[in-house]
Amino acid sequence: HIIHRGLVYKLIEIAESVFCWFLRLKTLLL
Repeated sequence: HIIHRGLVYKLIEIAESVFCWFLRLKTLLL
């Protein structure tokens, strides 16, 4: 099973922005 490298990078990019957004939301709620 060969995973397309570009797809992996895109997923990592999305995961990072979601994580940053989550941290920001958490900071706003506290």
